[in-house]
Amino acid sequence: MKRWDAEEVRAFPRPGMGHSRAGAGAEAEELLSRMGEVAGEIEALRARQRELLVDGKACGLEISAMAKALGISRQTAYGWLR
Repeated sequence: MKRWDAEEVRAFPRPGMGHSRAGAGAEAEELLSRMGEVAGEIEALRARQRELLVDGKACGLEISAMAKALGISRQTAYGWLR
């Protein structure tokens, strides 16, 4: 029966989910950084959607119309207004 060296197993490049980013390189790190920036921008846009929804409710707009205009589901709109 073959026995594997623990360091050899740890150093083996594993493809797919869960593998280490240690060897990914600068290009991959830059891409991950840009992804994080986009996620932040999306969160800011979601906050703006919520503000507009609250303003729309104060003006008496219907949930269905606001949800459609914001590109969200009615359920999401109701949840944000709670």
